[in-house]
Amino acid sequence: MPPAPPRSPRPAEPGGRGEAAEAPQRPGVLQGRGRRRGVAGAPPPGGGRGGGCRAASLAAPSAGARLPAHPPPAAPRGARTPGQPATSRRLKKPSAAGFCGEARARPVPRMLALRLLNVVAPAYFLGLSLVTLALQLFLFLPSLRPDPASAPLLPPALLHGALFLFLSTNALGNYVLVVQNSPDELDACGGALRAPPSTHFCRVCARVALRHDHHCFFTGNCIGGRNLRNFVLFCLYTSLACLHSAAAGLAYISAVLTVSFAHPLAFLTLLPTAIGQFFSGAVLGSEMLVILMLHLWLAVGLACAGFCCHQLLLILRGQTRHQARRGVAGGARPWRKNLQEVFGKRWLLGLLVPVVNVGGDGSRPWDK
Repeated sequence: MPPAPPRSPRPAEPGGRGEAAEAPQRPGVLQGRGRRRGVAGAPPPGGGRGGGCRAASLAAPSAGARLPAHPPPAAPRGARTPGQPATSRRLKKPSAAGFCGEARARPVPRMLALRLLNVVAPAYFLGLSLVTLALQLFLFLPSLRPDPASAPLLPPALLHGALFLFLSTNALGNYVLVVQNSPDELDACGGALRAPPSTHFCRVCARVALRHDHHCFFTGNCIGGRNLRNFVLFCLYTSLACLHSAAAGLAYISAVLTVSFAHPLAFLTLLPTAIGQFFSGAVLGSEMLVILMLHLWLAVGLACAGFCCHQLLLILRGQTRHQARRGVAGGARPWRKNLQEVFGKRWLLGLLVPVVNVGGDGSRPWDK
């Protein structure tokens, strides 16, 4: 009888013997197939559940077959493949439809805290203004008596009252204009409209504002192109009014308590000393209130001065606060154009009287 011809190797099966499978299957499935079909050299499952699956997946294949190759690890999402050029990764322009999902990104407790702060901060500012006005009218102005030895052209009480009236009127007037003139709103979910680079979604107000700079909790409103000039003037006059009230309060405390502030450390030791004397009965309640307001006026005045200087620097650069935070450069225009766009051509009128932007381009919704 002639010898039988040699048997050719069987074709590769997915996940079994022969060629390497393109998509690896689960180890349990491989173990079952090997046990049913009688793979040569497949050890019996043992050593626990994991050991049997591992042994079945590494079973020796039949003669003439290659070992199964491990698939390469999947590349992370958004990473560039080796054959992909680096210039193909381009940043997408922000669209108005992309702001819709940002409203649900912040947790509910944090949003409730921000909404509560948006109500408490304006009430705190208005309360501070009322207390300052009461102290000026009932304590500081009556204490400024003219000196009988000298005959000034204008009494000091009149000068002090006129200066405080000018500063407080501009501060409160610009505050009202900031609240009334909100930035222009863009319908975020109305369609795939392309948004300018300065467009930002305010989670506190739940709206998309054009030329949005930031959200001010003391005014409870967004700051943008339409009220940016009034916000800068509000910070300026609030700082001046607080520092002026602090100077008047120091003069009042120095005259009533006979305290000298010639030494720099005298102001630092004023509050601890006054608290001890207040509980002992040596300091009245009105005087203790003035001492507490001195520190508050100084803190608010310096903070508003810092906000004003920082905002003026961003205006000179032609940036908003969100653009500066993301590292986006401003326009190529000169700083004079940037100032004119915010303050207008008649900027001197806005410094004297709280009015809306006159002759400026700050209310234009789209960026240049």
